[in-house]
Amino acid sequence: MSFKLPPDDRSPEQQHADEQAAMQAMIDDQTLAEALSVRVHENLEAFRKKRKFKKAEMAEMMGVSARSYYMYETGKRPIPSSALVQLEAFTGADLNEVLLGGSKAPKHDEIRFVVDEAIKALCFLGNNYKDMPMTTKRDVLDQMFKWQRSGERARPDDIIEAVKSVTRYKYHHEDLPAPPFWEDYGKDQEAYERDMAEWDKMVAEDLPPDEDGDDPADNSMAADK
Repeated sequence: MSFKLPPDDRSPEQQHADEQAAMQAMIDDQTLAEALSVRVHENLEAFRKKRKFKKAEMAEMMGVSARSYYMYETGKRPIPSSALVQLEAFTGADLNEVLLGGSKAPKHDEIRFVVDEAIKALCFLGNNYKDMPMTTKRDVLDQMFKWQRSGERARPDDIIEAVKSVTRYKYHHEDLPAPPFWEDYGKDQEAYERDMAEWDKMVAEDLPPDEDGDDPADNSMAADK
């Protein structure tokens, strides 16, 4: 007895579409199989050697014993996600380098967003804080990006708050707390002198001298009495 294939009633267009779908399914299956066969332990070893870490150092950064790390690097035990997260926290590395063998390239739109935000913030700082050194501006940008939510544009108030966080009262004298008032301390003048010394130190660190060269703390103390 011989078997015959049933007649194919599909149109040529439908046959082509079905063949394309079958080919795509085969490609997807192959991609998944390759992803599942990634040898994470080999990537972990390559990661360590590239950064010239010792195995004991890797174990310490991942919060595991030296024996456990040996099991991870030799592929005898799966690496827990908590250990990978801790490794990322200590090294600042992209976990894709360990999981997939290479860092994930940032998207063009994400890079453009960060560049636009940095240019906008630098223009704002240049217009409003003309004597601010570039190193301080970089620190302000770092603080701004730490606070900034993904995809959210920074407002002028956000930049100002970053300036205050980095420089305290240097550029915002109006936020400087009032100096201690000696009459408020009564007979406890030792406490007054201690608090006044702390306030003087804060002023000396954060505020520049007046244009005539006087220390602003001296003027405040004179006005206090």
